[in-house]
Amino acid sequence: MQLDAEMTTIAVAILKNKTQWGDNNVNVVLLLAISNENRNEFKRLFQTVLQIFTSEEWNQTYRNISNFEQFIDFVIRYSNK
Repeated sequence: MQLDAEMTTIAVAILKNKTQWGDNNVNVVLLLAISNENRNEFKRLFQTVLQIFTSEEWNQTYRNISNFEQFIDFVIRYSNK
């Protein structure tokens, strides 16, 4: 993995219909682009993303997320715990 994006960015896609991704069906896709300048924060960011999206609360909630605002609301609520 290379951390050489021009700037650090997180892109989120909320799919109307689930799609097959490996062995799973997904409706939310995250893409992380990490700049060389932010490589030291990558581990912390990645651990936070994993913690959120492997949580039991996410497993109970993600099926009902249908737009970006609902996604951000979930992330903010989860992060404030």
